[in-house]
Amino acid sequence: MFIRFSLTSHQRQYLLGFVANFSTLMYGISVGWVSPTIPLLMSEEETPLPIGAITKRQASLISALLYISGLVGSLCFGWVADRLGRKWALYLGTIPHVIAYLLIIFAADISYLYISRCLSGLGCGALFVALPIYVSEVSEDKIRGGMGAIFCNMVSIGIVTGRAFGSYLDFYVVPYGVLGILAIFIIVFPFFPETPQYLLLRQRHEAAEKSLRFLRGVSQNLQIPLPPDVREELEALKNSPTLHNQNKRIKMEDLKPKTTRRAILISLILISGRSLCGVLPLDNYTATVLMEAGSHAWSPNLSALIVGVFELIGSNLAIICVDRGGRRWNLLVSSGGSAVSIAILGAVFFVKSFYGVESAASSWLAVVSLSAFMTLAAIGVVAIPFSVSAEVLPPKLRSPVSTTFMLLYWAMTFVIVDFFLIFGDHSGMYTPLWMCGAWCTFELIFVYFYLPETKGKSFDQVEMELKGKKRKEKEAAASPS
Repeated sequence: MFIRFSLTSHQRQYLLGFVANFSTLMYGISVGWVSPTIPLLMSEEETPLPIGAITKRQASLISALLYISGLVGSLCFGWVADRLGRKWALYLGTIPHVIAYLLIIFAADISYLYISRCLSGLGCGALFVALPIYVSEVSEDKIRGGMGAIFCNMVSIGIVTGRAFGSYLDFYVVPYGVLGILAIFIIVFPFFPETPQYLLLRQRHEAAEKSLRFLRGVSQNLQIPLPPDVREELEALKNSPTLHNQNKRIKMEDLKPKTTRRAILISLILISGRSLCGVLPLDNYTATVLMEAGSHAWSPNLSALIVGVFELIGSNLAIICVDRGGRRWNLLVSSGGSAVSIAILGAVFFVKSFYGVESAASSWLAVVSLSAFMTLAAIGVVAIPFSVSAEVLPPKLRSPVSTTFMLLYWAMTFVIVDFFLIFGDHSGMYTPLWMCGAWCTFELIFVYFYLPETKGKSFDQVEMELKGKKRKEKEAAASPS
């Protein structure tokens, strides 16, 4: 039985998107909590662990284990999403989070934290594989971009929450707050429906119609005829290529069209950019990076909170801009702005390393440039890749290609987060920062020359865009005037 309330169709979908994304807070908290906690655990005087302070290598591993186990979680819960449904894959993915934070309550040495982070990663893997599918399948075309951008917004809220918890609550008290937040999702989410597409895939036609009726705000009574637009949508879902291609094997012929290869390359570059732009290592090590930059104006933890608030502003802007300004324009502004701001942050470290300049002005510049980077990255480079990938890939290839690139994303993120601090120590922090800036510059050029606008276009229209101007001009010339 679904929960009943009087809301418009779009209001219902946004409410469902918000509730489903409530689990995303766990990912954000798991990332944000590390920022103030790593310096605490590395402090000989303040570490809460009975075994004493941890090393920088151990600190890097604590941060990075979340991502390598996320790879395993994506595989496991991807299977669950196909067998039990998107809703229950997302719901069952909360179990590893519960165990992970219970372990922190009883943490006596570093092994507790290693296991806890691995379990959190499993839950995050479930989130990344099940949530985009769930939200996409319950959303109308008109608001799908905005619904998808809620993900980054909730991650940003989680990051700020995790940093606040880690900065101002005792190490062993933090898990109680996190488990309290998680309990809200566990209690509320079962009252919402499975997606109509999954129910149709399982030949549960009545359940699919009830689900769609709920999502579109019409009567649950199957005896009452559907409004024409909802009836048309239901018939379109029953006949969709995605539904009928689920059980068909991919053949080499499916990869031969030039438009398909171009769509795969676009997906690869944009999804890789979420790792290579530098957002995730900087999310994990914000306080540590600002401490090394020389934070005189505020404490590193307070500075990290300020940066997190600006990242949250960026993710809110993404919700507004992604369906208004278009995917391509957002990505151009985001990648270009990110390249400039992270280059400035790298310059702060370069000047400090080679000229020994460390002042209040440089610490302010570090906070401002990092805040600008997080804000600009959030509105495009981080928020848009999965939406664009779903829009440019042929329906038959969406699931396997997205899954493959998701696994690559987790693996790359593990390596980058694990070695970011160590590489910064060895080569100067400006080196990894400028490498991330170089990637953002490359992505700017790639998007400008290679990515068509996909906003508000059907797959057929996007495919025409992918053929390129020369092909379209030939087709226009060949058509009768």
